[in-house]
Amino acid sequence: MQKIDSVKADELICKNLKSLRLKLGKSQQCFADILEITNQQYSKFETGQNSINANQLFLIAQEYSVDMNQFFNENYFDTTENKD
Repeated sequence: MQKIDSVKADELICKNLKSLRLKLGKSQQCFADILEITNQQYSKFETGQNSINANQLFLIAQEYSVDMNQFFNENYFDTTENKD
């Protein structure tokens, strides 16, 4: 596995959280409810204003049967088509 720095890891997690949520057709409130936080707090995870902690990421991965490693892969949950 390729090494990534903490800034890149945070960026990938933010992007993949949003992509997973959209792929599942869930609202930010659904994810916030799993974490027992407000929608506003969850929104800050997706925008990169705050970092999600490992326990919170685990709860989402567990709820949706996702391997936590996938949050660190580029475009893993992305549902947009490549238009090259």
